[in-house]
Formats: sequence, structure tokens, C-alpha cells
Amino acid sequence: ILISMYRENTMKLRKLDNIKMEKNKICYLCSTSLYDYLDGLDDDFYNYEIQRKIVSNRYLDNLAETVLSNEHIPIITLVSEDKIIEGNQNELEAKKIQILDGLQRTWRLNAIKKLADWLKKEYKTDKAIEEQFIKASAKSINREKRIEILGFGVSDFRQAKNIAQLIVDKVGIDKVDSCLKTRIQWFELWGGLSKEDIVNKMLLLNAGHKSVSMRHQIELLYYGWFEVFSNGTNILLVRDKDAPSPVSFVESRKMKQYRFSDLVLATIAFMNGDYMSIQSEVVEKKFLKNSYFERLGDQANDYKSIIKFIGNCDEIISSKFGNEGTKWFGRENCLEAFMGVIGKIYKEDYSTESVFHALEQVYNIVEERVQYFNLQEFENGKKKLNSSKINIGQTTKKIIFSSILNVLCSDKPENI
Repeated sequence: ILISMYRENTMKLRKLDNIKMEKNKICYLCSTSLYDYLDGLDDDFYNYEIQRKIVSNRYLDNLAETVLSNEHIPIITLVSEDKIIEGNQNELEAKKIQILDGLQRTWRLNAIKKLADWLKKEYKTDKAIEEQFIKASAKSINREKRIEILGFGVSDFRQAKNIAQLIVDKVGIDKVDSCLKTRIQWFELWGGLSKEDIVNKMLLLNAGHKSVSMRHQIELLYYGWFEVFSNGTNILLVRDKDAPSPVSFVESRKMKQYRFSDLVLATIAFMNGDYMSIQSEVVEKKFLKNSYFERLGDQANDYKSIIKFIGNCDEIISSKFGNEGTKWFGRENCLEAFMGVIGKIYKEDYSTESVFHALEQVYNIVEERVQYFNLQEFENGKKKLNSSKINIGQTTKKIIFSSILNVLCSDKPENI
């Protein structure tokens, strides 16, 4: 039973079984050869907007052994964002196919096929592959070819050699295609899911995966805010999968550049007039029926006013304190606590005004009193905190919240 895939992201397949659910949701059990599956992938299959980034995993990096030894690969879950058409003899046609679960396996399977195709083209025989590629040093292969090899998706040149050795030992370069064509892979194919259904299903499928960071979960739950935040706000958003480590991001960030999840937390802090004690509360409370995170509803202009306000504050803080200010405002704890204060001021003093006009007035206060932020002293004090005795993140948010509140609301503000 085969699935034939086309470049325009269309699948023709024969179902093995299916389960129908309410609201036209349906799940098909299908199968295809690994060759047809990989051959039909779009070049940017890994860029599905709600997918997490490709992660390091030494067990998955050994997938070539599994494939070439004809061992079982766990089921891969796909979703069609278009209507799935049922034809005669259990044949199905589906368009706009995305990988819901199995991206990490697919990335590595695709690397195996691409490397095998390249080896066959470049060296022709197993003997040539062994002598001119496996036993050769990286330096003996020109730079352009090394870049091309890494572009296949292998983690490094050593892994490429390991895969090449497995190909030679297990099946031979002439029989790789045959191996992939006879290897049957099982799939679940979902249809009739809304965007929210897809996100929730992805969270469920990845619940046990350590690599699914809290930031990525927040991005999934608030995926609808991404477009609103980025359109017409003059800021640059970075998704979790495209961002370096938190420390590296802060050290290298430019003014008005933010991780998407940090802006989500900052916006929620504004809406609540306070910061969250722990990030997981954002994920947990999102699923409550009367979640207070939805107070702004569909008022896109209010969201944009918040984001523009954040960008303007970033500009004056960076202008006043230079790189120290840029780094400070780029830290998630600092940004969240700061916007919690702004939200508290809005609720207590400007709740009868529009978000736009209220933030204009609050911005004037920030601009007037930014001199009292005294960020250098703040950094010196933070270095003295003992992580073995306190939670640095929560303590930082608590101190910033109370200090910024004092600076912006006191008749006689004092330095932080």
C-alpha cells in the first residue's frame, strides 16, 4: 500500500483504516515507502510555523542504522490543512500536508537519502566511496562540497562518514534506493482540524519530549498574536527555534528585537497588571474556560499599541544606558516585570481611556524618569544574589516590579 507524493504537496494514498469524530474530524491510518515519502517532501518541510526547531539527539542521529537494517520506525503523524478527498478503492487525495509529529525523524531520514544520492553521483561505487570519502580527511574534500554535505542535514562531517560507512556495509550504494522503496512506513493522517486543534494535538504529541521548551509551548498557544505583533509595529520577532540560548540572545540582540514568547509574557503581564510567578502558569491557565488572558479579545490595535510602547521604551532605555540598557530590556524577566508595572498603572489610573492614549501618557512618565533606572547598580546587585538560596528569576522580577513601580509612581522617585 503506497502513498504517492508530489512536489506541490499533494498526496494520493490508500487508507488502511480510519476513525471519524465530531465536527468532521477524521484520522486515517496510512502507509508509504520511505522513498516516496522523502521524495515528495517540499524543500522547506521543516519550516511549518508551529513546529519546533531541529534539535540535537544522538539516538536519532543513529537512525541510518535502523533504516538500513530494516528495523521499525515509529509512526509519523501528518495533518492536511485542506479537505481530504476519498475516491474509489479506499484511495485518498490530500493537499497541504504538514508534519505534526515526526519532524526530527524526517529530518534525519531526508539527510540519509540526500547524502546517498550525492555519494552515488560523486563516487559511483562502494570502493570509491570508501577510499575517496570515508577514509579521506575533511580537508581533502573542497570547501564547496563540505558545505553541500552539511546542507543535507547531517550534524557534522563525521556523521556523514558514519552514514556512508553504513550504506557500504549494509546495502551498497546501488541498492539504497531499492532499500528505501521496500521500506514501508506507517502514518496517521489527520483531516478536519482547526488551527487550534492542530496546536493542541501537537502539544499532546510532544508532551513527553524534553526538547519542547516552555517558550515553544507559549508560542504555540498564542500563535495568533505573532502576525499582530509583527505587522506595523516596527519590531523584529524571533521564534524559539530560530533563537540562540537566552544568554546569547541577550548579549547579541539589537534594539527592538525580541523573542516572540517574551513579548507574549510581557503582554499578558500588562493585561494582568502583574507578572506570572512561573512560566508554566501561562500554559496551564490558557486552557481554563474563562481565561483572563483573553480580555483584549480581537482588538488588534490594542495589542499593537502595547508592542509599539515596548519598542519605544526600548529605544529610550537603550539611548540612556547604551548596550547595558539594550541587554537589560532584552531579558524576559525584566521585560515581563516592567510591563506588569505598566499594566498596573493603566488599570489604576487610566482604565477609562483607550489603551493607545493611556500608553502615550505613561510613556511620557517613563521618558521623564528613565534617568532613575540606574541599571549599572542593578546589575551589580544581581551579581550578589545566591542561586542556591533563592530563585534568581523570581527575585529579579519581584525587585524590578517594586522598583519600577516606585520610580514611575512616587512623588519623589529614587534610583532603582
